[in-house]
Amino acid sequence: MGMARSMTFSDRATAAAVTAAVQSVLPDADVTVQPLPRAQRSENTFDQIRAVATRHNLNVHDISVQDLAGTCHVEQHVELDERMTLKDAHDQVTELEAEMRTRSGDRGDPDAHESEPATIEKPMSW
Repeated sequence: MGMARSMTFSDRATAAAVTAAVQSVLPDADVTVQPLPRAQRSENTFDQIRAVATRHNLNVHDISVQDLAGTCHVEQHVELDERMTLKDAHDQVTELEAEMRTRSGDRGDPDAHESEPATIEKPMSW
């Protein structure tokens, strides 16, 4: 079954409705519902960006999309574990940007901002 990939499944309502519909026709059926996220024709750029981030197990926020001389410029903030090294964070975001660029057919210019690693300053000794 294909469902919008932006849809959440935490409430299980859709799976329960499908199960009930099948069991109304086949009461003894053992039903397993496995939703398959699919891109919808109505999906907007923001949903596409979030879907790519989700495939990388990342969350994005503060997404800005602008058409600059025919190039889709995307700016977003990527939520990362603040304990990561800056290099690891940069590598993850670079991989995310590369997929976004590929999916846009190189018409896109993604720019993601990653967090810096957490730092705990030692108390100064006087």
